[in-house]
Amino acid sequence: MATRGVTAAAIAGKALQKVGAWPPAQSAPQPHDLQRAIEAVAEVVEHKAATRRLTWLRQVYEITLQQNVEEYDLSLATNTSGACDPTIIEHWTEAWLRPTTDPQDDRRLFMTLLFEHEWSTRRGQRSVGEPTAVWIAKLRSPIAHVYPRPGLEHNGWILELTGQQEAAHLAVAQGGIAVPMPREWRLWLETEVAWQISDGTVRMLRADKREGLRSEAMKLWAEIDAFSAPEHQRQRLIEPWGRD
Repeated sequence: MATRGVTAAAIAGKALQKVGAWPPAQSAPQPHDLQRAIEAVAEVVEHKAATRRLTWLRQVYEITLQQNVEEYDLSLATNTSGACDPTIIEHWTEAWLRPTTDPQDDRRLFMTLLFEHEWSTRRGQRSVGEPTAVWIAKLRSPIAHVYPRPGLEHNGWILELTGQQEAAHLAVAQGGIAVPMPREWRLWLETEVAWQISDGTVRMLRADKREGLRSEAMKLWAEIDAFSAPEHQRQRLIEPWGRD
């Protein structure tokens, strides 16, 4: 569940308390200290979003396949929130194919996400059949290329793509914007930001104090990441189903 009512400013405030920049006698932190801490919140979340798979940034989109059509403009894809904005996707992480010709057919067919060099070996081939792979060109307007091209019997099937949106889209640098992550990650983020701003950004702590914050942040990350990791591992280790 995403946080509700927990803003970047609230997380930054906790981090300021950890480094002694917001003592109990003060009703509020110094505005310039708060702004620097909010910026650190944004930087930390953006870095993690760019380097780790985070389920709380996950978006699932759908697009309808057409007979003998290879290329699909992902700006036409949709999800439960409406139209897709593919420009906010940092990584595409999964692809599935869903048959629609038979109402009793509830299969989800695994598709391989191709790298560009893998796609280049298939480019220009006129193979037609049940799509088994997809390459997403990260352009200004991202395009999904499916292989092989859908046959007549695959017309109307659904291509389901899972992407991780970039954290910059969340505008966490705006103090009033809620950071949409599960609540159990909050303590790690507060401690990580405290370590980041203790290098002189807000306060210059002694080396041992800084190391203590760093060690605590690493421990909290390891604990929560270990709890979350099995979900990712199951997705990678399961055998694709639905194909003969």
